[in-house]
Amino acid sequence: MAPCDQDSATSSAPKPTSNDWDSMMASMQAVKEEIKKGNKLLASMVDGWNSTAPAEKRNINPLPLVDSKTTFEMWNSQLRAALTPHNLLPYLYGGICEPPNKNSTEWATWNIDRRDVFQLITASVTDPNVWFSMTRIGWNPENSDPAEAYTKVLEVLQVRSENMTLLRTLESFSLRPESFDTLDAYLTRVCVLRQQLRRAGLENHVKTEIYTVLSVMQRSYPRVVDGIMLMLEGIAAEGGTVEWAVFIKDLTLECAQLNLEQSLARTRLE
Repeated sequence: MAPCDQDSATSSAPKPTSNDWDSMMASMQAVKEEIKKGNKLLASMVDGWNSTAPAEKRNINPLPLVDSKTTFEMWNSQLRAALTPHNLLPYLYGGICEPPNKNSTEWATWNIDRRDVFQLITASVTDPNVWFSMTRIGWNPENSDPAEAYTKVLEVLQVRSENMTLLRTLESFSLRPESFDTLDAYLTRVCVLRQQLRRAGLENHVKTEIYTVLSVMQRSYPRVVDGIMLMLEGIAAEGGTVEWAVFIKDLTLECAQLNLEQSLARTRLE
């Protein structure tokens, strides 16, 4: 058999036409566009990770172990003292609503705060009897809700009495913002008392509770109350209702805005 003639083999191969060349260039361009899209997607993912990166872990001293009614009061006091400097106390009564956008920095901060409070509580509840009692009355350890965990600890260990309930009822009606260093401290105490009374079976309609707080605040914070009243009237006009947590959130924001304006005014005077 004669050896293969390279020239003849080459000459017999089909030569690429201009259409083939244009098609190949178009395919290469399409690949480049896909690579660009991939790079943009990767960059946006990195930006998202950076914007929602967890904050530096805060330093909260661990609580004493709570295993009986005799250690509960000390544990409860130290828990509140540990959370207050970090502005985490509202998480005990569900006063911080979950931000709607789970890709936002606000949601990441909310999730970290919620996790820290939950872990602080559960790390101090190591007694199997307490743990079992909490689950028996409906607590789910897999639901990392600090307000629910705190409520179940209270229900298991808090000493109940008619006298204590009466004192809390009287305090809830006599609370005045002027008696507290900050309005935030006043609102925190209002929420804690409300939660304790509801656990004792004394529940009022949410609308009644809201207007009671606003009527008490009217004298000292008329501008804040007027702003909240406008919001409530708008919601009522649309046929909606306001939840307690949303009310407290909006009220806190109004107060924060007022405090900021007052601070700026004092700065200008100085």
